[in-house]
Amino acid sequence: MNNPDDTAAVNRLLAFGFQPGLTPRRNAEYSTLIDRCRTDQDFTRLLHAAARGFDLTVISVDPRAGLVLGATAETQFAVSVTDHITRPADRPIAALAHLAIAALAYHRPEDLDDPSHVGRITVHHVDEMVERAAKELERRAAEADTDDGVPAEHPDLMQLWRYYQRRNPVSTTGDDRAHSKSRYALIKQPWASTGSYCNKASEVRPRHESAP
Repeated sequence: MNNPDDTAAVNRLLAFGFQPGLTPRRNAEYSTLIDRCRTDQDFTRLLHAAARGFDLTVISVDPRAGLVLGATAETQFAVSVTDHITRPADRPIAALAHLAIAALAYHRPEDLDDPSHVGRITVHHVDEMVERAAKELERRAAEADTDDGVPAEHPDLMQLWRYYQRRNPVSTTGDDRAHSKSRYALIKQPWASTGSYCNKASEVRPRHESAP
């Protein structure tokens, strides 16, 4: 039978994992529980079992990122795109941002050979990557002398890369805040959702940091 104190500690760790933006560096108790997972296999097995009870999976237990949880299809903790991108017109921009973050976060061969490497992703890096890809597609379309990619029978449709280019990257409001519809503001949305249980994409890679 499991020790009640261990059961309480595991659930305490899950509670820390549920808190958006919280990392072991910001909480000593959280850090201690993370360290225990790395040295106590029985405690780790108990953690995985408790997570399954919530229809969650433990993706990673890392001293920097903390407890990274993934959602299953059955869980009530899943976060969908519509939960954090409420305007349908903004979702294509956010989708490209998610893809760019995943591409930038993926380890390059040279990163794997450098144990001291710490990669960083910024909003600017993400926008720059998508913009660069969009310009390349624009160049290819010009060289091929193709049209603007809008089907005649569907004039409301637009190629995704053109849609991205037509959105202002850094527009501001009257009080000089970033406009919620700007590309930069929408790129920040994936980071805003990283505290959610199925959307910790920017924290999955233990040796990298994301810095909006």
